[in-house]
Amino acid sequence: MCILAAIPLATAAAAQQEESSCHEFPLQKLTIEDFTAEGFILDIGGGGEGVIGQMKSNQVVAIDLSKEELANAPAGPLKIVMDATDLQFLDKTFQTATIFFTLMYMNEQTQEQSFLELRRVLAPKGRVLVWDVLIPGSKTEGENVAIFPFTFTLPDGRVVKTGYGVRWPGNTHDPAYYKALAEKTGFRVVREKCWSQAFFLELQSTAKFSLADVLQSAAGGGAEAILKTYREIKASALDEHEVEPYAINHVGQRLVDAEKFAEAIAVFQINVLEFPDFWGWYDSLAGAWLKAGNRELAIENYGKALQLDPGNTGVQDSLKKLHGSGM
Repeated sequence: MCILAAIPLATAAAAQQEESSCHEFPLQKLTIEDFTAEGFILDIGGGGEGVIGQMKSNQVVAIDLSKEELANAPAGPLKIVMDATDLQFLDKTFQTATIFFTLMYMNEQTQEQSFLELRRVLAPKGRVLVWDVLIPGSKTEGENVAIFPFTFTLPDGRVVKTGYGVRWPGNTHDPAYYKALAEKTGFRVVREKCWSQAFFLELQSTAKFSLADVLQSAAGGGAEAILKTYREIKASALDEHEVEPYAINHVGQRLVDAEKFAEAIAVFQINVLEFPDFWGWYDSLAGAWLKAGNRELAIENYGKALQLDPGNTGVQDSLKKLHGSGM
């Protein structure tokens, strides 16, 4: 006989039609550890008992495909009906995401796409906290639905009694399976814990910080702040940053447009230091020096651009104008 109380409605309905096909695992009693998080927490599958919402209340943005599940969840979090495979959030919005006993209801393609979306909306080094059931690959013939009863003790001592029912996936879904999925989608495993039929994984995004974004943020402190930030990153953390020259050049051009010439020059100088073999970065630096009123350094850098690309008529014309103008 299947336990149908407190399991998702769709699975319960399926189990009712096939009562003889259920396998009930022993009751598991888990103590859920508290965790710290900066900013909002994105909780995938946050309807139903809403355990993460109970723990972190209005710090949580809970999404779920089921409006009914969200409506039944305790008050506190912001609740949004949303598909985890198509998250309607900007890139790098969250530092922390949680998935509390939800992955078992996704097929493998949905799991992978959800992880890719999480990596997109998480900041670099953002983390995902995962709790889920361990589903063995083998089963008794004729058993198609697995039932997992749980008692959770929350950090404040509250107790949540529930259960999950899921169709047997046909292959083992254990920490090794999810760790392989995490690595495939751009995460690394930081910590793990296993119980008899459940596990916890802490994953961290392997996405890098954008050097262009960091320089843009530093620009508010002036040219020296930009160069100081770059020197610090260069000395100890450059491998943790995506160094994309076109993005860096775009930051410099925006600063030129804002008539912040000293800051633009600092940004262009960094591009020249990192990518000294491309004429275009010297061309940008020369243009900034010219707008800042330094004709000699403009000529010097246009000259370097021309050395790297001798047939560049645009650079040739810029130099002719400068030599002919006598500025």
